[in-house]
Amino acid sequence: MMKKLTHNATIGLITPVVSGYSTAILADNNGSLLAAGFAKLRRFLKMASAKQIDQPNSPPTALESNRIDIKSVIQQQKQQQKQLQFIKTLNEKLESVYSDGYIKIGDIAALMAMSEAQLRRTIKKSVNMSPANYIRRFRLVKATLLLEQGQPIYKVALDVGFPSQSHFSTCFKIQYGYPPSQYDQKTS
Repeated sequence: MMKKLTHNATIGLITPVVSGYSTAILADNNGSLLAAGFAKLRRFLKMASAKQIDQPNSPPTALESNRIDIKSVIQQQKQQQKQLQFIKTLNEKLESVYSDGYIKIGDIAALMAMSEAQLRRTIKKSVNMSPANYIRRFRLVKATLLLEQGQPIYKVALDVGFPSQSHFSTCFKIQYGYPPSQYDQKTS
């Protein structure tokens, strides 16, 4: 029974270790090619891909661990790309409606062509905050851009969708640590 694979560097062949005795798949003891070597190699590789070579509860080999690590990294990168694409799309949709102070999560979900629950889960998974907090932060970032242009606070509050200047000031102070009236002083 085959237990593990070794690599014969002198011949450049993958060699199975069978009961402690190593034999090359494609060459016999005299070094001549075996006619059945290719069939053995195909069976061996088929067994290896089906993970029939190792014992059922044996730990993964270093090669298998590297494959697992690479697969997990690739999966993480794909997941991150999906999340970035989702956030980009969400920001594009929010760009057109953020100034509406009465927009609801359900309205944004409809713009994104998904259910409200799915939107909540996806935002939570992507940026680790609730949709309401994400929208508020989006509006506050837009507000900082308007404040940099020198617009008055009451106009900025209404332009970015806050129902009142006091609510805007409270949210701004919570987010940035100082009121919007001090924004010019802090950024200078």
